[in-house]
Amino acid sequence: MCGIVGYVANDVTTLNHNGALFNMARALLLASQVRGKHATGMAGADSVGAWYFCRKTPGNAENFINSPAFQDINNYMPNHWVG
Repeated sequence: MCGIVGYVANDVTTLNHNGALFNMARALLLASQVRGKHATGMAGADSVGAWYFCRKTPGNAENFINSPAFQDINNYMPNHWVG
């Protein structure tokens, strides 16, 4: 089983004030953890669909959000992402 979460935003600069989007991504991944604990990842794109990143790790969402792979995502915070 797996859980799929994400968001679509028009203006990430405004929405990510004080890291709000990054915190929401973290909360959504943790909430979906009950759907599957074998692997976790995220992919994100900008407003025209160009891919910014794809990060994944074996294991549950809690391990993923504490990994360097997830912390690096905060540097990108795209308009769209799915995890």
